[in-house]
Amino acid sequence: MKDVSQDILDIREHRQYAVAEGNDFVGHFQLEQKLAWSRAYINFTWASRSNVYGRSQGSPILAHNLKELGFFADMVKESCKGECDFQRSLLHEDGVPVKPHTEMITIRGQDTDQFFVVVPGDNNDSQ
Repeated sequence: MKDVSQDILDIREHRQYAVAEGNDFVGHFQLEQKLAWSRAYINFTWASRSNVYGRSQGSPILAHNLKELGFFADMVKESCKGECDFQRSLLHEDGVPVKPHTEMITIRGQDTDQFFVVVPGDNNDSQ
């Protein structure tokens, strides 16, 4: 399903599917949001089980856009169940934001956990 969904999104500018009431399949079924949530869920599950994936700038989680990064951050926050300190920060070098867009998500409770998420390329504007 994910591959088909991405194919539909990739050709949407040239051809829309099931256009009705001023919107198409992508809009009616919130396809972009569902795909972003699914990718975030897969990344969250994998990063939660790994001691390496997403745990450093050298091995970051790659998000397709800021919406996906937001879904990932929400999943990390919800995993605390309100019992930890949640912080989300944009990484800077010499006072300038790191390019591409890179965030560090930190949760502190009984243990401290950090995730690094990068939104590569021009996908930073997609919210």
